[in-house]
Amino acid sequence: MKRITFLTAIFIIIIHSIFSQTRQYKPMSDWENEFYLKINRSVWPDDVRENFEEYQNIFVGWAGIVEKYMTETNNEDYNLLGLYIRHHYYDWIEDFFYATPINLSPNGEGYFVCYFIVKKDFDLDEYLSTEIIGDLIINYGYPSSIDETGTIIMTQEYMRRILKEYVNPKWFPYGRRGMAEYLME
Repeated sequence: MKRITFLTAIFIIIIHSIFSQTRQYKPMSDWENEFYLKINRSVWPDDVRENFEEYQNIFVGWAGIVEKYMTETNNEDYNLLGLYIRHHYYDWIEDFFYATPINLSPNGEGYFVCYFIVKKDFDLDEYLSTEIIGDLIINYGYPSSIDETGTIIMTQEYMRRILKEYVNPKWFPYGRRGMAEYLME
């Protein structure tokens, strides 16, 4: 079975390299690019859970799918929006050969939450009415704490939302070391 999987993966990679158009992930703005260039790609959620003190000051960019959101409106001037995100491994490649250019591994390392403040006059209902559930979030920030369930609370220095129709969260199961890790099992 592993031999068939391996041969299938090799075939897909060959066909893919012949016909596809891929590129390294491209931030949508110069502002996002400033954050993208600063992230540490070798720190993952489980690293933070294992040794929070070592990693709390490391700037990361984690990708994940929004599973739920929370809003709090106790302040006169601002609303607080919290996004509960399931982490997925992302190879930082945009692939225009497939129907969706962002292809995530179904594997990941648990959950993280990011909060951000929006002014009261911002129409939060309209923003969320597009059903943010299922959308991809790339959150650039620092791990700030871990709750009792192991969910990592992140700062939100910059966040990019990519609509679900451009994302496949169940593409190819790989992990920290990419596809080679899966193929060599």
